[in-house]
Amino acid sequence: PVGRIARWAVRMQQYDFDLVHRKGKDHIVPDVLSRAIPVLDSLKLDAVMPDVPSGDKWYDEMCRKVAQTPRRYPLWRLEGNRLFKRVELKYPKLVEESDSWLIVVPKGKRSEIIKDNHDPPTCGHLGVFKTSSRIAAKYYWPKLKQDCARYIRRCSVCLRTKPEQKPPAGMMLSVAPTLTRPWEVLSLDLVGPLPRSAAGFCYIFSVSDVFSKFVLLFPLRAATAVNVTKTFEENVVLLFGAPGKVIMDNGVQFRSNHFIKLLEKYHITPGHIANYHAQANPVERVHRVVKTVLTSYVGDNHRTWDKYLAQVACALRSSRHETTQLTPNLIMFGREIRLSGADIHPLADNSEEFNVLGRSDALKEVFQDVSRRLKQAFERSRKYYNLRHRDERFQLHQRVWKKNYTLSDASKGVTSKLNPKYDGPYTIVKVLSPWSYELADEIGRSRGVWHAKDIKAHPPDDQVSLISFDIL
Repeated sequence: PVGRIARWAVRMQQYDFDLVHRKGKDHIVPDVLSRAIPVLDSLKLDAVMPDVPSGDKWYDEMCRKVAQTPRRYPLWRLEGNRLFKRVELKYPKLVEESDSWLIVVPKGKRSEIIKDNHDPPTCGHLGVFKTSSRIAAKYYWPKLKQDCARYIRRCSVCLRTKPEQKPPAGMMLSVAPTLTRPWEVLSLDLVGPLPRSAAGFCYIFSVSDVFSKFVLLFPLRAATAVNVTKTFEENVVLLFGAPGKVIMDNGVQFRSNHFIKLLEKYHITPGHIANYHAQANPVERVHRVVKTVLTSYVGDNHRTWDKYLAQVACALRSSRHETTQLTPNLIMFGREIRLSGADIHPLADNSEEFNVLGRSDALKEVFQDVSRRLKQAFERSRKYYNLRHRDERFQLHQRVWKKNYTLSDASKGVTSKLNPKYDGPYTIVKVLSPWSYELADEIGRSRGVWHAKDIKAHPPDDQVSLISFDIL
């Protein structure tokens, strides 16, 4: 070498050093041999950080390493008691140079920073991606996104207001596949209020046999517990016999002392479905057909619906059901019901002896065939239903949140759109089925029976950001 390079070589021979290769992609921080070091005072150091030692072993160790061997950590800087990490920005020309240096946060300050970037109205209680991105623009620490996700999962405001982005919980259950004969299980419900008819009727009390699909429809002037109890006893139990079990919703009529005492009198097992889970009551499907048929006949005068109610019920009982492939009348009585004397077949032999034993054996065969078809229909329906639902079960004494079904009330200035989506937390005090649970509040008051689709689990620990939030 000659000239300046030779003079450098002679001068550097007096030093003992090793040459270490540094990859080009790592050589992004200027050093004293290439250009002036950026003035660290220009960094935005508005955050108040604790003095070292911080109590965080990882943070203190990084500070020590950067201070002792800064060349081994070209992307780290220690300025006073603050540690910084340099990151590569996506659009460096649109931001200042100091924005590429992130403040490294010790454990003791991380929760406070997440709270300040999640809870205020300017942060909006947003999700994990938005909250972590807001924090990562200014701060750094290992597993930042996981810490944000853990905090948001435990935020009480988020638990109340955010819906679950998952398929509904709870798989399909039914009593139908277990039935072997008619009148084992009845399904009860009320329809109304409807337009008051000329006779003063406003409601329909419907009764449906789950096995045979036999339907009874009774018009009521008032949907009181006394009326429902009297109608059920006189027109159902005393006429067709007492069923083994009845399925019904949680209406006050079916929860009343009058109705419960009637069930106890005839040793009938009550079966109340979960709140806001009408699909568990088989008679709801009958209501859909009844409303459609009534619409076909009432025309513009909706007050005449009660004139056609008995005929509609008769039509349902005398028509073949798609599931059983038989009419409800045949399954219930072992014969079809004639609606006219003209329906007697001209070749019928009335002198033929009535074969009781033969008809009994045939009726047993009918019951077996219907039971088999009910099981097939259940399996077919369950296959498609379960595709869009998840099998999530909750345990006894587990803390959960339930959906809030508060309605809008213009007089109070309340709209359901702005109400919290969930209410709680509550405790499961009884498991009624794999997906039905009775809940109680903190002082032990029952909050009713709820289906798994309306429940979500409380965070697994008690480290929840509890913020007061009044449920309207």
